[in-house]
Amino acid sequence: MTSSRKLPIPTFIAVLVLLQRYSLAARVPTSTGTEGGIWPRTTVVLINEVNDLLTLHCQSKEDDLGIHVVPKGESWQFSFDPNFFSSTLYFCSFHWGGEEARYFDAYKQSRDLGYKRIPWLVRTTGVCIDGLGGFTCYPWH
Repeated sequence: MTSSRKLPIPTFIAVLVLLQRYSLAARVPTSTGTEGGIWPRTTVVLINEVNDLLTLHCQSKEDDLGIHVVPKGESWQFSFDPNFFSSTLYFCSFHWGGEEARYFDAYKQSRDLGYKRIPWLVRTTGVCIDGLGGFTCYPWH
């Protein structure tokens, strides 16, 4: 007599987490860099369009990417693999010319999943992205 046993939900979730972790650790080289996980590797580019030096500090819950100073007209970028649970979030603070810090979510998986490259134009009024239908801008918060 054979019995059919179903995998308990916590065990199933643990197996999925382990599979995701091992797929990220076992990245294979491709012509465009390294790929891993179930979502495409993503690069966020922050382009300084402020008429001053831009000091920025980006981080997620797990990774602090440090403080960077970007001259006008230049950019700084970072790359990562979005997580399995669709909850990856990188938030940044921006400072220039003695102004108060400004904040923006440079990558929010619920908004940005599927994009491999996200070029943000950092401006005094907010940040903008050149999408397929033209510019989309987000004011500072």
